[in-house]
Amino acid sequence: MIQQASIEQATAQDTQNVRGIWALEVQRCTGLAEVSKSGDDKLRNFIAENDVHPHLAARLRERGITLDEFNMTLANGWQAQDAKEGTSGKVYVFEYNRRWLGKVFAEKEVSIYYKILDGRLVPLTAKARYGSSFQRKGEKP
Repeated sequence: MIQQASIEQATAQDTQNVRGIWALEVQRCTGLAEVSKSGDDKLRNFIAENDVHPHLAARLRERGITLDEFNMTLANGWQAQDAKEGTSGKVYVFEYNRRWLGKVFAEKEVSIYYKILDGRLVPLTAKARYGSSFQRKGEKP
């Protein structure tokens, strides 16, 4: 695993080569959860807090997504229809019935976007929507 200092050194030395820095980040994160070899993209090992890149951890906190919700979405969610080409996504709707930013919401829809590299799941970003009556897998709009 690459240490944070080497990433900072690479950033200082190679600010023009974003791909090179991305490759370092991917190498740093490849200790993450494995996916099924059968290609069904089911999560085989849960992602631990120390496996989450600091930037993604900040986005999770900012968007009100817990690590349990993150893992549950990956394990039980359905395919995100808005994932970009080359990226996969999972969506899951949670009963919420709590306050978020001063308003009470019945549900929270969590979407996780990731890539599979060498059989490892590398999370890229996550988003949350708060509301009610979110579409679930198999439901027609």
